[in-house]
Amino acid sequence: MVVNRLSVEDKIMRKVSIVLLLLVIATPLFAQNIYYNGKVTKVSDTLLTVDNSTYRIAPNCRIAIQYEEKRVFHEKPATLKDLKVGEWVTVRTDGKSVTEILIEHYKK
Repeated sequence: MVVNRLSVEDKIMRKVSIVLLLLVIATPLFAQNIYYNGKVTKVSDTLLTVDNSTYRIAPNCRIAIQYEEKRVFHEKPATLKDLKVGEWVTVRTDGKSVTEILIEHYKK
C-alpha cells in the first residue's frame, strides 16, 4: 500500500493555487458598471473630466441628452460636440473607460 503524504509546504501551495484559480474564475462575475454624477470641468475627443476626475472615453461610448418637457423626462441622441464645460452629467464606467454619458439639461 502506497501512502502519498504531502509536506506542509505542498499543502499550503495547493490551497493557494485553488484560491487563485477561484479568484480568476470569479472576477468577471464581480465586474460591474459604476456611475458618477457631477459637472464637466474639461472635455476632449478622448478624455472627460467630471469634478476633477478624468476618465477615458470609450470609442463606442453612448451619449445622450436628457431633458424635461411638461414634467416628463425625455432623451435624445447626442455627440461629444454637444457636451460643454459646466454641464451636469452622469457617466457610466466599466472600470476602464466611460461607456455612457448622459447630459442632464433638466438640471439647468
